[in-house]
Order: sequence, then structure tokens, then C-alpha cells
Amino acid sequence: MRRDAGRYAVLSIERGTRDNISSFPCTADGVEHIRPASTRFGGHAMNGDANTMGLNSTARAGPTDSPGSPTRLTFGARIRQFADESPDEIAVASVDLAGRVRSLSWRELDRRSNQMARLIRAHSPYASRFVLIAVPNGIDHVLLALAAWKLGACALPLNARATQQELMDVGELAAPALFVGDAEVEGSTIARLAPMRLAEADQYLADALPDTVSNPGKAIASGGSTGRPKIIVDAAPWSIAPGELLQGSDLLHLRHGQRQLICGPLYHNTPFTFLCIGLFEKHSIVLMERFDAALALRLIESQRIEWCALVPTMMKRMSDTTEFRLVDLSSLQGIFHTAAPCPEWVKQRWIDRIGAARVVELYGATEEIGFTIIRGDEWMLHRGSVGRPFNTQIRIRRADGTDAVPGEVGEIYLRRTDLSGDSFTYLGATASAMTSDGFRSVGDLGWLDVDGYLFIADRRVDLIISGGENVYPAEIESVIGMLPQVLDVAVVGAPDADLGHRIHAFIETVDTATPLTETMLREHCAERLAPQKRPKTYTIGGVLPRNEAGKLRRSALIELTRAQTGASPSEADPR
Repeated sequence: MRRDAGRYAVLSIERGTRDNISSFPCTADGVEHIRPASTRFGGHAMNGDANTMGLNSTARAGPTDSPGSPTRLTFGARIRQFADESPDEIAVASVDLAGRVRSLSWRELDRRSNQMARLIRAHSPYASRFVLIAVPNGIDHVLLALAAWKLGACALPLNARATQQELMDVGELAAPALFVGDAEVEGSTIARLAPMRLAEADQYLADALPDTVSNPGKAIASGGSTGRPKIIVDAAPWSIAPGELLQGSDLLHLRHGQRQLICGPLYHNTPFTFLCIGLFEKHSIVLMERFDAALALRLIESQRIEWCALVPTMMKRMSDTTEFRLVDLSSLQGIFHTAAPCPEWVKQRWIDRIGAARVVELYGATEEIGFTIIRGDEWMLHRGSVGRPFNTQIRIRRADGTDAVPGEVGEIYLRRTDLSGDSFTYLGATASAMTSDGFRSVGDLGWLDVDGYLFIADRRVDLIISGGENVYPAEIESVIGMLPQVLDVAVVGAPDADLGHRIHAFIETVDTATPLTETMLREHCAERLAPQKRPKTYTIGGVLPRNEAGKLRRSALIELTRAQTGASPSEADPR
């Protein structure tokens, strides 16, 4: 059977173009320049109410159905339904940094994931367990996840550049059926499939497999950068009623049939979660192989992207580009941001650019113990807030366990009102203690105002105690980040014989006509921060250690301050 790696094209992303991806036969070298097309990614968009969408009569009910309940489908059955309904519409397209595109229609996605499932099963007789997917963003990652679900396995995405020790630790916890990745883990007995061998899937049949429910279906590894990792497992069976994943999503502007841009790496929960939702709700997925701020904006314009999820670092970098002011962003029905505190001035840029109602923030955790949501127009009246609870109750507790009053910082405890128990299980960790009335915390600090809006102070583990004062790095980072010379900033507690810990700022700069100096920083902070919050020392220059999702490896900076001062880990503990 001939290896057909999918349709390829060079995406037209010049300023002002409206070229879109079409169906192409491959040329001899597998690449063809794109030409204007009358259709967009995925053809027509279906913007009806997802909760009232009818099902194709050929769809097969999942095994968890009960009389009178909505028809529940596996991911395999759902993709097969779309392959029958809209075989030639583009389901997913991956875009590399050069703008080259590889795309699959719904029919191709269904058939090739069937082949990939048979390849996985040929390499492991235990294909109903975890399948570890350590490949970069791209079509193969999507095919592997779908293949795992079609076999009844749990897809567990990992960083393709994870260290051998991190992979060994995750492997010990998951006892997976198969590891798909380039790394050869010494001493491991786990079956491995190298990415270069994925082309062998073409040797296998492409017809449908028996419908099988994964239980569980999704898991995310966390914590590998700071110690031994844990795996957070979605406890629910991977059989879902159409529209179920969109319940309440009108607040996020997330609907059936949209064109969605995925910017972040799929080994993080938010990008992977919205890939899952998008596939199940017939989104045309545009998947960036690596994030680039200017390219992301050009993709929004050229592909008429309607929805995307971002993290604040991406939002800042996009808003710093020339493209942010020039490209047409009118197709966006909503952007959604989460994962870290967003500086107010960054959020204001997006509100000014696309309109307040289209900018939505969600606060939560991978464990999904509770959520808050706020739209930009609401945020304008409660600047800095992450919103009010959605299907959630909130308590702010002091260190002694008593409830804090409005405006008082304490530890944030959440309780879902739409679940009777936890929605997750841990491998390699123990869940935080639950209060007697069912509230849990993931260690964040914050406060409620008198109207019930939640404000985040910082992570408890990031809190710096300096001279007996509680100092929150996020507040200082937001102030320093306002300077045009600052590309990125991180604040940590450095060992100090007098204060216990002094406030130290690491700053990554951009080239400007006026270089950044320590004097400029001190004057800027003196105007905006109380004396105890102002950094005492600075490191200007260098690149901050962030991963592809924009998550800061703060522990690496703390280790650097220890090395600079010669302090032991106990002496340099920022808490």
C-alpha cells in the first residue's frame, strides 16, 4: 500500500490574504503551493446550538446508554459519524513554523486512525492500558490519541523532549501498554514504537474496529520539572453524549462546528482537552506544531479562526507583534485564557483589540475541582478578578482553618456542585485533604470581594516571605512587565541573611532604542510598588526557562539563586 502522508500545502500567510487550505493531490516532492479556495478549513461551519444538534441515524450508541438517556458515543463512533456525513471536509491540519501544512479530512482521519490502532496492537498485546504519546504536535499525535481510544486505551501525552528520568518515572506509574517516542529508556521493559516507524500503519487494514469504551480515556502527567511526576487521570468513561462537552460553554463562546486554533503543546491539559472537545464537536482543528506569535495571528486571519485557547505569555507575545495591530481578527468569536495570572495591561490590549465580550478567562486546575469564569466586559468592572464560580462553591480559609472575610487573602478551596465526588484520580500522588464538607485546594492563595468575585494572589509554593512580609511574585511581575524593554520576567526569593529572603527579579529583554537599566527598573517599581515588594536585586539578560506552553520553571531560577549565594536548599526555600 502506498504511503500517503496526507495533503500538503504551503500556507499563504501574507498580510491581507484570504487563501485557505483546499484538497490537493501531492506533487512529486509532497508539497504544493496553495491557491485561493472557495472553502475554508473544514468547509462550512455549523454554528447552531450544540445542545440541540441532531444525530445522524447511522451513529451507533455506546455501551453505557440506558433507556431514555442521550445517545452516548465513543470517540471512534463520533469520528466515523463525521466521516460518513462530511467525508471530504478537513478535520485537522498541522502547520509548521515555515507555514507548511499537512491536513486530513474526516474520512482520512477515521481510516488512518484505524490503521494506527492496528499498528499499536501489533506492537503490544495489552493495548487496553495507557499509551504514552511522546511525539511533537502534529497529525501523528492526533492519530495516535484516536487510535488509543479506538482500542479502549487511555491516551497519555508526554513532552517529546522529556528526560530519560522523567520518562522512566511516568512509565513506572502508568505501566503502559506502549511508549511511542524517540527516547530509548535504559533498562525499561516497556514496549516502544519509534515515530519513524509510524509509516508502517499503512500496511494495516483501514476498516472500522469494534466499538470500545476507554475507561479511563484521558490522563495528563504533571510535576516532572519540580520532582517526581504525578499522573492526573480523568475518572470518567470515554463515552460521551453529543453536546455534553459543550454544556455551559456558551460562556466561553465555544460551539459545535467552529474553526479552532490550537497553539500550545498537546502534553499540557488545556490544548489536549480542547483538541478532544474539538474533535468530538466537529471542529476544523488548526494545530500549530510550535507556537510563534506572528504566525498564530496570520493563521487567525487567513483561516478565519473562530476560537482559540491561549496562555498569558502567548497573549503578551502576540500583542507585542506588528501583526497584532494589522491583521484582521474579526472572525474570532472568542479567545479563552487560563493557566497563569494574566497581567491587566496584557488583557486590556486584547479587550481593546477584539472587544471585551470576546475575551474570556477561566480559573481552575487539571484536577477540575472547581472553576470560575469571567468575560472581559465583566472584568472591566472587577479588574484583576478571575470571575465568579461556575458549578462551584468557593471558600477562602485562613491558616487556622477559619473562613476569611471579603478582601482577606487565604487559601482557595473549591467544591463542584455538579458532581458528587472527585472527577479525577492520581497516580504517584495523594490528593489534597478534603474538608469535612467536601472542599479541596490545589494550593492557590486569593480573596473574594463583597460581590463574590475571586482574585488570585499567587501560588502558595511561590509565596515569598521577606522580612516577615508576604510578597506575591505575580504582582511584581505584572508591574515590571509593563516596561517596553521587558520580554519576560520572573520574581523569586533569594537567600538573605537579614530578610530571610530578598526579592530578586530575572528579566529577559528585547532590543529597544533605550536599553533597560537597573536604575530604570528601580524608579519604575518605586512608583508602583510598596517598599517591601520592590526587588532588591536584578538579573538583566538571558532567557527565562519556560516550556513550550509558556509555563515558567521557577524552580530552576531558585536553584540559580542558591548557586549564586552558596546557600543550601533549606536556606533558600522561597516559602
